[in-house]
Amino acid sequence: MTKPYTPTDASIRAWLGDQSFSRGQNYHRQHAITNPRRQGDTLKAHCFGSAPQPYRVEVTLGENQIVSDRCSCPIGGHCKHVAALLLTWGKEPDSFTVVEELASGLDRLSKTELIALMTKMVDRHPDLEQLLELSVLSAGAETHPLERALIERQVGAVFNNIDYEYGSEVDVAEQLDDIKDLGDSYAEKGEWRNAALIYKTVIEGVLENYEMFHDEGGELGEVVNACVSALEPCLANAQDPALRELILRTLFDTYHWDVDYGGIDMGYEADDLIVAFATPAEKRKVVEWVQKVMPAGDGWSNNYLRQSYGHFLLRLQEDELDDETFLRICRESGRSHDLVDRLLQLHRVEEAIAAAQQSSDYDLLRMEKIFAAYEQDELFGRLMLERAPTSKDRRIHEWVKGWAEQRGDPALALQFAETLFWQQPSTASYRELKKLAQASDRWAALQPQVMAKLADEPRHRTVVIQVHLEEGEIDQALALLQAPHTPRWLGFDPSIQLEVARAAAKTRPHAAIGIYLKNARWLIAQRNRTSYAEAADRLAAVRDLYRNMGEEERWRQLIADLRQEHRTLRALQDELNKARL
Repeated sequence: MTKPYTPTDASIRAWLGDQSFSRGQNYHRQHAITNPRRQGDTLKAHCFGSAPQPYRVEVTLGENQIVSDRCSCPIGGHCKHVAALLLTWGKEPDSFTVVEELASGLDRLSKTELIALMTKMVDRHPDLEQLLELSVLSAGAETHPLERALIERQVGAVFNNIDYEYGSEVDVAEQLDDIKDLGDSYAEKGEWRNAALIYKTVIEGVLENYEMFHDEGGELGEVVNACVSALEPCLANAQDPALRELILRTLFDTYHWDVDYGGIDMGYEADDLIVAFATPAEKRKVVEWVQKVMPAGDGWSNNYLRQSYGHFLLRLQEDELDDETFLRICRESGRSHDLVDRLLQLHRVEEAIAAAQQSSDYDLLRMEKIFAAYEQDELFGRLMLERAPTSKDRRIHEWVKGWAEQRGDPALALQFAETLFWQQPSTASYRELKKLAQASDRWAALQPQVMAKLADEPRHRTVVIQVHLEEGEIDQALALLQAPHTPRWLGFDPSIQLEVARAAAKTRPHAAIGIYLKNARWLIAQRNRTSYAEAADRLAAVRDLYRNMGEEERWRQLIADLRQEHRTLRALQDELNKARL
């Protein structure tokens, strides 16, 4: 048997990454690899890690390359355990026992010997019985109706035999895929009932147990989506009314689960398949199902659900709905967007206005394109202007300000610029306010009022400092920065301190030095290397300022004193050396 490729340390590192490689080196040095075996081009072993039981790890090698790897650890492969196995192969190849490939060994056994072997394996590992049962079903030559209980037992075993640890959803998804593959084999034979029953049972298993897992990777969602997609040919080809209802109910229940869960695209094709393949009579049946789950009552959640189900109802009945029924469904389900669109289409403008007035701020904002499509831009502007005084949605005020500017109404634009500024005072909103007030010759009167109101609110002190910097008023900014904080818990973010220091550097260098030094000492007190590096950056600014003033001797004394004061902080000394301070 030809010896497989032996990867170098560099190729192992390239395959796994620096972190897994480094940790794998530690595992190799600790002799964590046990029972190493070579089976053709595949390396297999157990690797002791953080769990009480060792992990099963294997790597397949190709010609001058690593082909694949996997591990029973939560990561599943590309891990430190794989690195340890590869390093052991590279440095201790003689420790590997050469074993015959499994398929070749089994091929020599008789049917009786194989049955005896499988029986013994099931006695030792009862979980294998489910896998064997599934294999027997898949290999069956005769076509026969499957019993629902049989498939339910297969799916139930997947969830009953799992430990529900983090990452276990990957293993669950793989096992469910095996069951789904059985459904595919029936679908290939045109046995739509058996296939649909399997897909339905897998979907139900996932939905019933979904909250037991952390499905960040979407593995379980992919299983459901694959089963939903596989139901398409089942529904397209099924003739039996009972089977069609079973498929439609499966699709609807998946859609219903996803809507109620918040819309995570679980079975995202389900509603599309119903609309595409259900007969008119079947669609009327689905309408009844939708109406039964449609929630009543107020609240954001119920409104969201009603709108989602309302959209589905409109799609299901689009070929049969008259205008009044369409409008009624929109009103009952809160589909204000569709409601206003249809009313404008019917030239019922006054009703469209009333519907828009009753809609939420979010829905009203989304109606701009609808009104524009019917050349009702001016009407939409009036609706937004009417809504703005009572709305707390900043986007409404921003829209009205922009609309006023486009119409050449500076007074109205200034009114909403001032509203926006007080909602969220900042230098950006201050600039916008100033620009519009200057255009109306009102800045001279407005600016003192703005500054006085800001000064009355201690929480706005940072904004006041930034505004002073914006206006080039360095002394006022310095005075506010150095004043006692009221209340005492109100401090300043280091970023505003640095803003003032940078602004003051040219005209008030000593004040800037004081700020930089205060910030550097605060950073040093944090006692971590990242903060030391930032402190060195502040001290470099101090050095440059002293040099610009011709006071290098003061700098040399300052840095010498600081180094002496913190002589025991080796990481700080290292960062100061890196910065050449």
